Amino acid sequence: MSQPEVSAIIPTYNRREWVQLAIDSVLAQRGVAVECIVVDDGSSDGTGDALRARYGDRIRYIYQENQGESAARNRGAAEARGEFLAFLDSDDLWLPGKLARQVDFLRRDPDCGAVYCQAYAIDERGREILRLPYGTHVRGSRISLHQILTSGLPLSGSTPMIRATAFQHIGGYDVHIRHGEDVDIAARLLLDDYAVGMIPRQLAKIRSHRGSQSLALQEDKFLASHRDHNRMYDSIEKRASTPALSGARQKEDMRLLVYAIQAGNLALAGQYLRLPHLPQPIPASLYDAQIEYFTPLLYRETPDPRRIVESIRAVFAFRDAHAPGSRSSRQDALVILRAAEWCARQSAAHAGFAWRQVLAELRRQPGLLFAPAFWKLIARLVFGRLYTRLYLFKSHLSDD
Repeated sequence: MSQPEVSAIIPTYNRREWVQLAIDSVLAQRGVAVECIVVDDGSSDGTGDALRARYGDRIRYIYQENQGESAARNRGAAEARGEFLAFLDSDDLWLPGKLARQVDFLRRDPDCGAVYCQAYAIDERGREILRLPYGTHVRGSRISLHQILTSGLPLSGSTPMIRATAFQHIGGYDVHIRHGEDVDIAARLLLDDYAVGMIPRQLAKIRSHRGSQSLALQEDKFLASHRDHNRMYDSIEKRASTPALSGARQKEDMRLLVYAIQAGNLALAGQYLRLPHLPQPIPASLYDAQIEYFTPLLYRETPDPRRIVESIRAVFAFRDAHAPGSRSSRQDALVILRAAEWCARQSAAHAGFAWRQVLAELRRQPGLLFAPAFWKLIARLVFGRLYTRLYLFKSHLSDD
């Protein structure tokens, strides 16, 4: 094979069926010379035999004892021959043209050490779950450290392309961080004076596995994520002084608190209420920010707007029990309606529920009629399908 421009690196562990779909999406890329490296992180399901039989020398298959995804990515990078490294989780997919667009971006902007893109969320059958983003929208073509720390940017292990020289310079992925490693590597690139780019278009599909998303079963995962993110913040704090760090630590503490509430573990939530970076009493705005974070997670697990509204009410009930009178019921109603309206834009099947929720909230809070934010939500419900079509059309426009 001639010298590749891009080395596509797929770490995998016991995903024999999924990884073949991921490989197919790599081999379908056009406009760039690409090598596909699969690093098998100790699979026991016959992944190696299946891949050798199907792909032969069209891929480079590497086996190692189980060390974790970050170690597998680093192993793939060490074996790579491409000028650019592109990483893909073994249950995810790339859309056609993803690599060509990112190579073009990096060639046009030599100061960028890496470029990310946005992605669709799909279920186990490949059907789109989330059609539109919730909360943070990416504007512009550069990501700042402040954005990474404060905004919850949609960084994913299946979206970055990184210059091989930049990857080597920063030492690759931190193998001690297993949650938030994509945020960590972007932050370290920025701290080493590389720019980091963002293509505000969905060029990948991120697969959501229903069983793995159940909040009630994720306590260990959320605790590990909390630990890893704070490890990352400690590392950043040694190299850069930024006020955003305190906000980032506060966000992680709030995430644990609201996780426990929405998982129905109020005793655990009571313990998390005393986490060190949380103000006392906690303002309503911090709860709202985590509602924005958890709404897509709940929707990905079960696309049921009723469940989402119930979970939001549970958060409000906990908040009011510990900080009575912290916010008006009218503002709470607007938060609930915003979530219902977002669900309606994900699927027209939820529009009826959203309108029923509007009527229910109006009965509880007639004063909503005098709130400009309420009428903005109504306009989005009325023109929701048009809004969705315009957004999706815009996201599919070429860069020309």
